[in-house]
Amino acid sequence: MHHKDGNVHNLSGTYEEVKPPEKLAFTWRWQQDETATESLVTVTFKDLGGSTEVNLTHKNLLTAESARSTTTAGSAASPNSKPISRDHQPVRGVAGP
Repeated sequence: MHHKDGNVHNLSGTYEEVKPPEKLAFTWRWQQDETATESLVTVTFKDLGGSTEVNLTHKNLLTAESARSTTTAGSAASPNSKPISRDHQPVRGVAGP
């Protein structure tokens, strides 16, 4: 991930589940993270006719700061997303034409 300020953050992970067109689950690990902790991202897609509901859940985040920084990155990618709560409830958004 390349930031505007020039910082580069490397990610790694493994696809755990691919179920087109309904679900995608993968592990997520910042390579600079000294704890070597992997989290799990699950994205589900629901056809609403003319649009798609997208639910994103990010589990196993170690700290509230991890949740906040992940939410900030996710919000930039999806303007309709809502913040992740401390109990890691899904982010929901609807994508349409």
